[in-house]
Amino acid sequence: MNHTDKKLRELAKRHAEISQEIKDCQSQRETDLLHCHPSPDEDFEKDKVGAENCLNVAYRWVKEDRENVDGYNDGYAHPTEFSGFDEVILNYGCANCQEAYKLKVKIGKLKQERGRIHSAITQIGKTL
Repeated sequence: MNHTDKKLRELAKRHAEISQEIKDCQSQRETDLLHCHPSPDEDFEKDKVGAENCLNVAYRWVKEDRENVDGYNDGYAHPTEFSGFDEVILNYGCANCQEAYKLKVKIGKLKQERGRIHSAITQIGKTL
């Protein structure tokens, strides 16, 4: 087996491993979101509407905070009370939603890696 074939096999194997890991993380993330429980922060918990999970509330808090800085929205980003979504969810969200957020970040990184592998396979294919 020549070097190119060996490299393609390694890339294909890693691509399949990453794809499976993404599926596993997505499944665990869905489970975590289904088990959202009350946040320890009363204000955060009061802002949940219906069957919302902590991720929805955190998103809304950050969005509203950015839109309503100093009572107006001029379309520009401003320094706000929260430095970002991750700060809100990790400080106010329940443990299950925090884990779901961490898995979302991990899934994003895995998808980037899988994309790089896909690109490498494509580049090898162009040389054949």
